[in-house]
Amino acid sequence: MKIKISYLLLYCGVFLLAAPDTKADQIVSPSTAHPFVAAGDTVNVSLEYQASAPETATESGLGLRIHYDSGQVTPVSIALYPAALQPYSDLNTDSEDFDNDPQTDRYFIVSWIDFDTQWPGAGKLPLPLANLDFTVNANLSGVTRIGFSASATAKNTAFQSVPLSLCPKPTLSVSNNLNTLTEGQTTFPPPRFIFQAEQTIPAVCGDLNINYTASGTASSGNDYTPLTGTITIPGGQSSAELMVNIIDDDLVETDETLLIALQNSTDYQLSSYTSSTLTIQSDDQTSALPEVNLSAAKLSVTEGQGGSLLIFAERTQSNLSQPLEVLIELEGTAGTEDYHDFPGSITIPAGKTRAYTILLLKDDAEQEADETLNINIVASDAYQRGANSSLQLVIQDDELNQNTSLPVIAGGTAQATHPASAIQKNHPIPTSSQWMLMLMSLLLSGLATLRLRPGKTGSQTKEAAK
Repeated sequence: MKIKISYLLLYCGVFLLAAPDTKADQIVSPSTAHPFVAAGDTVNVSLEYQASAPETATESGLGLRIHYDSGQVTPVSIALYPAALQPYSDLNTDSEDFDNDPQTDRYFIVSWIDFDTQWPGAGKLPLPLANLDFTVNANLSGVTRIGFSASATAKNTAFQSVPLSLCPKPTLSVSNNLNTLTEGQTTFPPPRFIFQAEQTIPAVCGDLNINYTASGTASSGNDYTPLTGTITIPGGQSSAELMVNIIDDDLVETDETLLIALQNSTDYQLSSYTSSTLTIQSDDQTSALPEVNLSAAKLSVTEGQGGSLLIFAERTQSNLSQPLEVLIELEGTAGTEDYHDFPGSITIPAGKTRAYTILLLKDDAEQEADETLNINIVASDAYQRGANSSLQLVIQDDELNQNTSLPVIAGGTAQATHPASAIQKNHPIPTSSQWMLMLMSLLLSGLATLRLRPGKTGSQTKEAAK
């Protein structure tokens, strides 16, 4: 950081090349992306220049002292604003305490000078002055500051700046106030995860933003309200609490878990306690209501290829003395143009644990993308929904599978694009009675072919066979 240069320019040149009387303040604002540091880190400090009213954009130059604690940080590089004469001095001992900070013990001077008295030249305010890199020393302890003072300013101007504070990276842990919670249970205080720093976050370094993940067997949006993945410990405090809102559903479930885990960051370090788990118990497990579920032989069907499907509703054997009506709703990209009327419920008869209804698909002449049909059990006071209370059926298009030249209709909208005279295929499924009639007809026609011809005896038949 040593360049041979005339100290007349460093200490006097800025003043001698002063601009007209503006009575403005020259302001230097330091910033860094990561004020929380650890030994060995390289910290980039950016400097921005601004002038207060009545700024005329002709303030001519600035001599800037940059102060630091040599026991905490070491300057390693500097990149300056290029549109000016840019000398910088040797390192100096801060014996006169120019920045009014007894903790800083060294400084060096950077100067910006424009001989046309138009400094900062063509740049528009605010403009960058410099980027400084400091290495954090191994013996970092507590907050350390990088300060600024003016060795010279433009004529009739004052200087403003605030020091940049660097704080040791806090060490974080996460825990919770409850290990187990039952759905619908009211606790005080409510369930929460505590993000704890080993020491108070210094207010001068601002808030500490923490990243975390939520995982486990519990489902976001179904078992607990969604979480953001970030939480903040305010400056001047040492912890933050993440409140969790547990959703009380009516599903019969095994115990589920919500695991909160800390994520790595350049602003903090992790302790050995990087995750915490809350177990959520279902309050529906001991209910006297029967549990109902749905099932089907397959979950993918193609138009025109056996376009019917049995949908089964099944209940537990808690009490079979009464029939049970299971309410059903349909949703998805498939619409009523893709299937025939479907009942809004399945009734399981008394003494039975299972019943079914038939879903009949329509076979149109449109070439369409695959469509989905969600078959869901609707909540009711007469039963509780089990883990399989919803089915998702995929309806594949037979025209698409045959690679026809018909245009593909996307988005599950089965709107006709052909003339009204186009043949619409429709294959209704025979009822059980119709199946029996067809079978009897086949058997009778087979027996008729085996009858002996009239006028021939058994022996004549045998002779004919020879």
